[in-house]
Amino acid sequence: MDPKRKFFLLKQSENFCAAPWTNLYLEANGDILTCCVGRTVLGNIRNTSLSQILNGEVANEIKNTLLNDNPHVNCVVCQEFNSDYDTWLRGHYNDLSKSLDIDYDSFKFVLAGVDLRWSNTCNFKCVYCEPKFSNGIERELNITFSNGDAGNQAVLDFVLANQSNIKEIYLAGGEPLLMKENRQFLEQFTNFNTKLRINTNLSNINEKNSILSMITKFKDVLWTVSVENIEHRYEYTRYGGNWQQFLQNLKIIKNLNHTIRFNLVYFIGNALTFADDFNFLKTLIPNCEFSTVPVIEHDAISSRNLPKDLKIQAKDNLVSLLNEVVMPLNLCNNINNCIKELEKDSNGLDYKQYFDSLDAKRGTNWKTVFPELV
Repeated sequence: MDPKRKFFLLKQSENFCAAPWTNLYLEANGDILTCCVGRTVLGNIRNTSLSQILNGEVANEIKNTLLNDNPHVNCVVCQEFNSDYDTWLRGHYNDLSKSLDIDYDSFKFVLAGVDLRWSNTCNFKCVYCEPKFSNGIERELNITFSNGDAGNQAVLDFVLANQSNIKEIYLAGGEPLLMKENRQFLEQFTNFNTKLRINTNLSNINEKNSILSMITKFKDVLWTVSVENIEHRYEYTRYGGNWQQFLQNLKIIKNLNHTIRFNLVYFIGNALTFADDFNFLKTLIPNCEFSTVPVIEHDAISSRNLPKDLKIQAKDNLVSLLNEVVMPLNLCNNINNCIKELEKDSNGLDYKQYFDSLDAKRGTNWKTVFPELV
C-alpha cells in the first residue's frame, strides 16, 4: 500500500480504524464484532463460517465507509470518547497495525489482534454489568445469552494457524481466569513474544490455577484490574468480591513483575470518591497505569443523573485530580470524557430505583454504602 495513503489512514484520518481489518472479537453468544465497543454484529459463528463473517458484506460495508473517512454507526462509542486520533480504542488499533504490511484498500482481513470472550463465566455480579459478561447475572435475570460453544473450535483453529502474525491477545470475560477455553487456548499457543493483556476481577489468583502458570510464559503481560471503589463500596459494586482477598491477590501479581493497570468504570457510585479511590490504589502499586471510562449501557447509574449539587462536587473531585496529579495524556483524556458525561443533562432515569431493584434480588442495601446518594 502506498506509504502516504497508509500514513493518512492510520494517523490523519478522523474516522479510519484498522480494527475491521485486523481484530477478531468474539462474544459469548458467538457474535463476531470489530471490537469490544463495536455496535454492528458482523455475523455469528454458531451458524456462519468465520471466513464468511470476516470477509462478508457487513464487514466490507464498514471498511468502505471508514476508508472514505466517514463515520459509521458501528464506531459511535469510540467517536464519542476519542478526543484526538491518538486516544482510546481507535488509536490503539491503528497503532497496533502500523508495522503490518496491509493493503487496506483490498478489504482483506489480516489477523493482528484477538479479543476472545469464549463464555460469560464469572463469579461476580457487578452493578454495571450485564448477562453477556456474567452468567450469574444471566441466572439472576432468568434470561439466556451464552448459547453453547458451536464454532468456538473454528475460531481457535484460525487463531492458532495465524499466531505468528498476532501482535496482541486480549483475554476478558466474564472472568478469563475461570474459563476452560482459555486454558485450552494457551496450552496450544507458542508465540510467547505476543503481548498478552488480561482484564480480570483478580479473584482467582492462586498457584493451582493452570491458566496463571501459562500466563507467566509470556514476555510482555499487562494486567488490567477492574476496580471501581474500595472496601465495603468495592464489595457492593463488585458483588461477589472480597476486598481483603483482592488486596492479597494484587500482591501476588505485583510480584510477577508484569505491568499492572487499574481500570475504573466511572459511574454514580464512585463519582464523589473517584480521586480518593485513585490515590489509594496508587499507593498499592506506585508505578501502575490507570484507565477509566464512563459506564456504558446502564444509563440509570450514569453520573449525568446526579443531583445538581452533587454534580458540582463530582466535577470538583475530577478537576482537583487533574490539577494535583501528573498523568499521561491518555488518562487525562479518559478523565475529561468522564467530565463530559457528568456535564450532560439527566436522561430521566432513577438510580435509586435501579439500586433498589438490585437490593431486592441480593439482600443488600445501597443506602448504607452510598449515603451521599440517598
